[in-house]
Amino acid sequence: MATFPDGIQDINYRSCDNDDSQKLELSQRDLALNRNRERISGTKSISTNIGWLDLVMERGCRNIRFEDGYNIIINQVNPFPIGSIRLSGAIFRKTPHRLSYTLHRRGEDIECVHYLDWVPNDSDQEKKKNASGNRKRERRSDPEREMDDDDKLLKKSKTHRQYTFPDSKKTAVGKNTDDSLYQIAVYVDEIRNEDVTLFLNSIRKLSTIDLARGVERTRNKLIQFLTDTIYDEDEVLLVLTEQLGNFTPLVGGPDHVHCLLLPLENLATVEETDVRDKAVESLRKIADKHSSASLEEHFVPILRRLATGDWFTSRTSACGLFSVVYPCVNPAIKAEVKTMFRTLCRDDTPMVRRAAAAKLGEFAKVFKKNQVVEGLHPSLTDLHVDEQDSVRLLTAESAMAFGTLLDKANKKKLVDPNLIELFDDKSWRVRYIVAEKLIEIQDVLGEDMDDNHLVALFTNLLKDPEGEVRCAATQRLQEFALNLPEDKRQHIICSQLLNVAKELVIDGNQLVNSELAGVIMGLALLIGKEQTVSELLPIYMQLLNDQTPEVRLNIISSLDKVNEVIGAAQLSTSLLPAIVGLAEDGKWRVRLAIVQFMPLLASQLGQEFFDEKLLPLCLNWLTGHVFSIREASTLIMKELTQKFEGQWASTNIVPKMQKLQKDTNYLQRMTCLFCLNTLSEAMKQEKILKEIMPIVKDLVEDDVPNVRFNAAKDLKRSGKNINTTTLTSEVKPLLEKLAKDNDFDVRYFAEEAKNSLGL
Repeated sequence: MATFPDGIQDINYRSCDNDDSQKLELSQRDLALNRNRERISGTKSISTNIGWLDLVMERGCRNIRFEDGYNIIINQVNPFPIGSIRLSGAIFRKTPHRLSYTLHRRGEDIECVHYLDWVPNDSDQEKKKNASGNRKRERRSDPEREMDDDDKLLKKSKTHRQYTFPDSKKTAVGKNTDDSLYQIAVYVDEIRNEDVTLFLNSIRKLSTIDLARGVERTRNKLIQFLTDTIYDEDEVLLVLTEQLGNFTPLVGGPDHVHCLLLPLENLATVEETDVRDKAVESLRKIADKHSSASLEEHFVPILRRLATGDWFTSRTSACGLFSVVYPCVNPAIKAEVKTMFRTLCRDDTPMVRRAAAAKLGEFAKVFKKNQVVEGLHPSLTDLHVDEQDSVRLLTAESAMAFGTLLDKANKKKLVDPNLIELFDDKSWRVRYIVAEKLIEIQDVLGEDMDDNHLVALFTNLLKDPEGEVRCAATQRLQEFALNLPEDKRQHIICSQLLNVAKELVIDGNQLVNSELAGVIMGLALLIGKEQTVSELLPIYMQLLNDQTPEVRLNIISSLDKVNEVIGAAQLSTSLLPAIVGLAEDGKWRVRLAIVQFMPLLASQLGQEFFDEKLLPLCLNWLTGHVFSIREASTLIMKELTQKFEGQWASTNIVPKMQKLQKDTNYLQRMTCLFCLNTLSEAMKQEKILKEIMPIVKDLVEDDVPNVRFNAAKDLKRSGKNINTTTLTSEVKPLLEKLAKDNDFDVRYFAEEAKNSLGL
């Protein structure tokens, strides 16, 4: 029988393979151990990726930690007081596993470390060879590199250790270079693993591992390995690309950052768009780390190759790099860069022209202002008349960038005509983008363009045949009106914009109506009381009666804007009947909006009007069928009590609570408690003791546990507004009774209330 190292009584490995022939146990019979060595060797099938390891440890062992290099499988801190204990952990990798623990012997603490090696069965070697043809990624391998430094490191980490275990005394294990070598060995093993999950794990830890490897090994080995390796998993490529963008300090700083360009160049040509975009982002990031000379020597050749590549993927990636290269190179290369970009703007492939159009405005910003017209305006003109609408729609943002860079004369001559033509583009997608960018375009065109002309362009978008365009334009109605000259604003809104708005009210598109309801109320602040009453109120009334719930909801949610302009009296006369009707709306979200609007109406209309017209609605909502309505109703009772004071609540709310207290439906009794809970924060102590506490005392005896533990919550909340003497005499006995309740939840909330109140 093999002799185990001190502290370990037994080890057993159980495979999770379904095939019984693959199962292999490790126990004392199967292990070849030497008391003076810390390595534990055993065999298992290489096809087994998951298994369970049982460790039986001696009494007194503590700080047991079993890990596979990345995951902590077992982490047991406390010592074991009696006998031995069995710990189980999952095995997920084929790499060496590290077991460390503290063994207390003869009054001395001995730190022990063991490594468990998995050695494949001989019968599995053939399986490994057959499986090599099915790998998920291919490698360009060189036979002469089969045993490079990393392989030697891996071999060294598995065979060379400094620990000794003499029979009489063991050497304590301290921190040394072997731990870092072991981590690197695990990393090397995983970065070559076929399992995507393991490989991703290693890629995410590249920066951590490479700090241990050193900058020279990173440059000479790792970067070369990543450059020569082809991966077909997009997730792997995306993570790798992101990591490489942060590698500058790990390869030796700006002087050596050019070594990262080649793998990123490869990644910038892949088919997956997200990977290419991330590669361009990383290239832009490390371009800033180059000096001008280094940029011209190393970065510009990559830009040339990408811009002239056979596949469109490389040319689209090149479009994102011009703006970081151009400011830092000499005039001759600047001229070449401009020529390359112009060529891409005329590329045969629409995807490349789209990429160029998307980056045109960004590229223009790194030009000197007096060079923009000559250098890039021809490209803007070419893209503006492109046959593909996906290209033309991107020129809107580029044209706006040009408008901020050019002087007024050139802007009016070269940019404004392009922007104006986009309003009438034959493609609805282009017009949709114009509607989305309307406010920015208005800022560019505003000073040099007649207001009536600009309004006419906008109203054309509001009348567009495509519903998506009308919807996008309607969203910007209020903001567009706000940006009009103040001296002309009211006239333009009333004479032109509201005429179109009246047509939109009866638009067959529900989305358009919903957007109109969300912005039309804001116009009241721009045109004043008189025009609001005569022009806007009829539109509001139509939208309040719209069949679409979202339209009614948007109008109700914006009533405060109208109230500021026309006042409570006019609001109550014109809109209140419709609001009262919506209080019984079939859609609970519409009713909820009305509920939440009540405190504002109360403050504007006054107590007398509110009690007469609206209070019955609020009390009816307390017994509604939808919880959200009941909950919102209890919350507004607190706000109303704060506005009208406690006596108002005593007269109007408390009698309703007394009725709900005796309701046969337990949900109504709970609503009573919810309401009292909020009222207690707005009422004084004498009101709480006289009017709220009797109801709560009665519900403490309720047959339903849910009611009883909500009574405990009420006592907790109301108790904060009661003095200590009263707490002890009135509240404490109730909570002590609830703390002995048969129901666990009731006891829990009762104890919580007692602790909160210091009882």
